[in-house]
Amino acid sequence: MTSTDEHHALALDLGSSSVRAVLGSYRQGVISTEEVFRLHHQAVDDHGTLTWDLERIMDGVRRSIAMATQRLGRAPDSIGIDTWGVDYGLLDAHGELLRPAPTGTGAWPAGPRTWTGPSLRRRLGKRPASCPSRSTRSTSSTRT
Repeated sequence: MTSTDEHHALALDLGSSSVRAVLGSYRQGVISTEEVFRLHHQAVDDHGTLTWDLERIMDGVRRSIAMATQRLGRAPDSIGIDTWGVDYGLLDAHGELLRPAPTGTGAWPAGPRTWTGPSLRRRLGKRPASCPSRSTRSTSSTRT
């Protein structure tokens, strides 16, 4: 990249209480940032389990991208997303959530959490061939 090049990156921070979008721009050797969107959200109590309001969060993501695109007059060159490290949602074969995604704030239902088991297999159907069974997964890991 030369000093006359331009690059615009949208950074999305999906935090525990807001979706925040910061547009970073590199122009003529100068980096600038600007918050272009923020949407507050809160966890929802789903029968004693705190879950993420994913519809509101995803609406914030879409609105953030639209706001950055409007500000630039075109889509950003890149988008980076920072989100929670331990939270997840289980999807069915069509990409739909099986149930609301619980937060990682210690509000999980009591008892062990398992990725396999009769109840999950009933909800997911047959295991895809590309998904190794629990007994064939490696239990060791190496870190560099």
